[in-house]
Amino acid sequence: MNLVKAAYDEIQSLTGVPDVQKYVSEPPTGHGDLALQTFQLAKVRKQQPQQIAQDIASKISLSSESIFSGVRPVGGYVNFFYNYPKVAGILLPLIDRTYGMSNSGNRLRVMVEHTSVNPNKALHIGHARNACLGDSISRLLRFAGYDVQVANYIDDTGSQVADTIVGFKFMGFPLEKSGVKFDHYAGDEVYVEVTKRYEQDESLKAKRTFVLKRMEEGNNEIATFADEFVNSILQNQLQTLGRMGISYNLLNHESHILKYKFWDNAFERLKESGCLRYEESGKNAGCWVLNISTLPDWFKNKYGNTENPNKILVRSDSTTVYAAKDIAYAMWKHGLLGEDFRYEHFGTQRNGETMWTTTIGDGIANHPNFGNVEKSINVIDQRQSHEQDVVKLGLELMGGGQKEYVHYAYDVVSLSKDTLQQLDIEAGAKSTHHMSGRRGIVINTDNVLNTLANKTYNESKKRNADADENWLRKTADSIAVGALRYELIKIDPGAAIVFDMNRSLQLKGDTGPYLQYTLARAYNLLEKVGSWQHEPATITNEYEQALLKSIMSFPSVIETAAIQLKPSFVARYANGLATSFNNFYEKCPILRADSQNKMNFRSSLANATMYTLSNSLDVIGVPVLEKM
Repeated sequence: MNLVKAAYDEIQSLTGVPDVQKYVSEPPTGHGDLALQTFQLAKVRKQQPQQIAQDIASKISLSSESIFSGVRPVGGYVNFFYNYPKVAGILLPLIDRTYGMSNSGNRLRVMVEHTSVNPNKALHIGHARNACLGDSISRLLRFAGYDVQVANYIDDTGSQVADTIVGFKFMGFPLEKSGVKFDHYAGDEVYVEVTKRYEQDESLKAKRTFVLKRMEEGNNEIATFADEFVNSILQNQLQTLGRMGISYNLLNHESHILKYKFWDNAFERLKESGCLRYEESGKNAGCWVLNISTLPDWFKNKYGNTENPNKILVRSDSTTVYAAKDIAYAMWKHGLLGEDFRYEHFGTQRNGETMWTTTIGDGIANHPNFGNVEKSINVIDQRQSHEQDVVKLGLELMGGGQKEYVHYAYDVVSLSKDTLQQLDIEAGAKSTHHMSGRRGIVINTDNVLNTLANKTYNESKKRNADADENWLRKTADSIAVGALRYELIKIDPGAAIVFDMNRSLQLKGDTGPYLQYTLARAYNLLEKVGSWQHEPATITNEYEQALLKSIMSFPSVIETAAIQLKPSFVARYANGLATSFNNFYEKCPILRADSQNKMNFRSSLANATMYTLSNSLDVIGVPVLEKM
């Protein structure tokens, strides 16, 4: 139930103002709960805002069924005051594990693609931001009633894979290193050393070319080794991601896109549509280009003034630019290609769901309906914006504007100087640290999680010396995951993040552990209360009122966050709800309440908080803990 939406609908009914949500906002404390501003109406009605506000308020008569207890004109505003006992009576008995879920997405088919780390390395902290954003968006959209598929694109034909294979096949690196996770060893040591050797010996790069060629040809010893190598790295990456509560429906392999010849199909369709043109002269002679004269205004306005605005997809030597393959892949996502992959099981995930993968084998006939989506959301860092615009353009031309391709861009993650020192990384004079995989300057997600978990475990052990060891370890890991995930999604994606280990673990303030602690406090409180029941409320103070108002707003926060693709809204909401509950906890005793009615009502509020905060944490992927 969305009582905030119901309140807006009632204001529209009471005032006769159409599209009332455009004019309603929350007023300052003490001036009601919702305020209708009349300044824009004044321009239309040719009256003073104050007079319009007074006229509207004077004509309002609240019924006994109204969600409001009063209406008051103040200047150019009409302030509405909630009837909080009525709100409590309607809302609190209905709140359970489904609270906030909706059908606002109307089962729209959406594919969210995220992570997409080169399969030659471990995930670093920047990759973790990508994965946490994508996973939180997927959770949010499902919660809001969308039909969501989650994909992870595996670039198993790229040069980074080939470079690492050069290290194993031609530079004498052993296939494993004792005590070191394979993806760490391959990316942090083998790949880094290979790139250094390239700088010292240019002739070694011929080995990369040889490996890439053999990988493309297939059915040879190098290609077989490459498949086994990529699979081993993937298993290691997915172990890290599973630890963070991140799952997928489908792994899409670039090598399969190439072997299915999706680009050949897309190329012909683009030519037939008239969107693609062969240039016989000029700078683009011999190239196939997207002709800017046929392009939509948004693209021409953004790139039309460049020296060479036509977008090359096929070079004069017949090789394709990277965006061309992505256009073909995007056409498959949206059902515009007329072809499909074959699929097989990859494995069972921690959440018990099957992960599927594309295959060039026979596949399994009875598989989910992948692709054919109306909207695709592609979580890729903002440095790829131009290429993503070209892909969006190609899809828009082929889909007649009926399909929506979203580049969900995000900025970099760096680490604070204190965090670098805790990870035994030389910080020098810098206050923050950026990463470079080629130079071996990376902060792996596993290392960050392990350090967070160890710090948490040591603190918990001091405070709970007799606690079960398994519980301590499991709880410490859940807190570590919550700390990291919250830090990576609480800030809007367009802003850079400086991650600080100590700050992320604090039990007060804007942190994941603060939210987990608050939820555990609510569970503990209700366990102590034991038996209670819903009954008509007598709200006696501002803390009860503030908490009820916060709980009431959750469905609207979810709906807005889903529309704008902003899981950060849910993170900030959860922090606000936790703060309201902790203020309520301190000021409004339940076990020592001076009446049974008050104890029941406050228990009902705590129960509603427990469900609402738990649902909020699920949406942003912060583990729910009943005890800390």
